[in-house]
Amino acid sequence: MKTLGGLAAALVIATLVFAYLYLRGDASPTATRTAILPPIDKAFYGTAGYALSPDGTRLAFTVQTVEGKVSIWVRALDSSVAQELAGTENGGIPLWSPDSQWIAFFANGKLRRIPAGGGTVQVICDAALGRGGSWNADGVIVFAPGITGTLQKVSAGGGTPTPVTQLDESTGEQTHRWPEFLPDGNHFLYLARQTSEKQPSGVYVGSLEGNFRKKVMDGTSNAQYVQPGYLLFVKDETLLAQRFKLSTLSVEGDAISLATDVSRITGSIWDGVTASHNGKIVYSPEGFESDLELMVTDRTGNPLSTFRANGLSAPLRVSPDGKKVAWAEYTGDKATAGVWIHDLASHLSTRLVFTDAFYSGLAWTPDGTQVAYASTKSGPFNMYV
Repeated sequence: MKTLGGLAAALVIATLVFAYLYLRGDASPTATRTAILPPIDKAFYGTAGYALSPDGTRLAFTVQTVEGKVSIWVRALDSSVAQELAGTENGGIPLWSPDSQWIAFFANGKLRRIPAGGGTVQVICDAALGRGGSWNADGVIVFAPGITGTLQKVSAGGGTPTPVTQLDESTGEQTHRWPEFLPDGNHFLYLARQTSEKQPSGVYVGSLEGNFRKKVMDGTSNAQYVQPGYLLFVKDETLLAQRFKLSTLSVEGDAISLATDVSRITGSIWDGVTASHNGKIVYSPEGFESDLELMVTDRTGNPLSTFRANGLSAPLRVSPDGKKVAWAEYTGDKATAGVWIHDLASHLSTRLVFTDAFYSGLAWTPDGTQVAYASTKSGPFNMYV
């Protein structure tokens, strides 16, 4: 089975350069949107698969080839040519150094780094399944090493990570992810996901000392601070900017709408927005799911069956007898499409699990009669059959 791109082969990233003019009070801001396509015969791929350099000149992104090879590429925004970074195979979730000269990324259970122009890859530390990171001017990286648990900090030069946040078990808090440093290089924003209705998920501020925590807003969007003093975040597919005071670490005033078609990587709780220091914003527009076609081939590459999914499909699992395919669909803010089974002989797709939740880790039993999966349908992630 082959699928081209976890973000779909037809994904287009749009670049906005009007936002800061608007935020400064320009009465008639000019919007300039530039579509950025993946390299030929490749597709944008993966969780949080792209990041704009702090100086706004280059975009790092993850792509997948039709053969299934995944790696990180870099493209200057004033060029149509992208460069693959050798040594980044299976890499994803790129993040930039503050001087825009290095790129850190997660690959094969490690957090690694490489010069932005290419060069030797260096291992920073262990990170089983990264969910975002941020690099400050003092050479400290705060990152999420897995899909559950707290944030950790480590030297960009390598070392042993130490925790900088703590989960609130009283609210069923499961994960801290997508940290973003604030200008002082000590405090950082991060997303905390909880299961308690009394304490919904939201954006918090933490510190490198690990003894500070303050909630900024409710919601399940990652947030990023941008000059001249705003938080960027997404709600209901709308990119918003709201005034943020560094002196009080709090939002104020009404949020301003900047774009209304922003997509979400639902399974990883990431809204595809990344911004530079000089006024450029990159995001992935909504509406790409309809272009996602799943193809089943034999071992020689001959097509056997094709079918469409209504959202991002991950992971795909073929039954032991090779006659069926199981997958999880993600649409909207929840995995509302649940788990599906496609019969390769009849070409019919049947919904197996209906509960609105997040689904992951699908696996068939050896006899092909049952499917095991992880789900949040009862609160924290648990295994079901």
